[in-house]
Amino acid sequence: MQAMAVSAGWRILVVLVVTVALTGCATRPADPEELAAYRERNDPFEPLNRAVFKFNDVVDRVALRPLAIGYRAILPRGIRNGIRNFLDNLEQPVVLANCLLQGEWVRARDTTGRFMTNTILGLGGV
Repeated sequence: MQAMAVSAGWRILVVLVVTVALTGCATRPADPEELAAYRERNDPFEPLNRAVFKFNDVVDRVALRPLAIGYRAILPRGIRNGIRNFLDNLEQPVVLANCLLQGEWVRARDTTGRFMTNTILGLGGV
């Protein structure tokens, strides 16, 4: 019980420290020299990033979210799980490449075995 209380206390402390640290970045400086330095360091792609974010947000609200709601309403859980398993299986070659690049040979062997088993016996991972 004490470990959980200590852990929760540390989490709260970390959140408070991060919050206080980030509030210093929230406003533009009022001094003209500091404002010029701020503008020099500022992200030149910020206007583009904001426009792309707004576009993505609209696409999400107008198209993707209704599509996802319909997908969940129409397809039963078992079929959705099969689709997710198939897509997860498609990721395994990327996981294998990552294991090989990191020199994790045992994990690479396990990933290869899992991919082959799911692809052959699991009908493509479904």
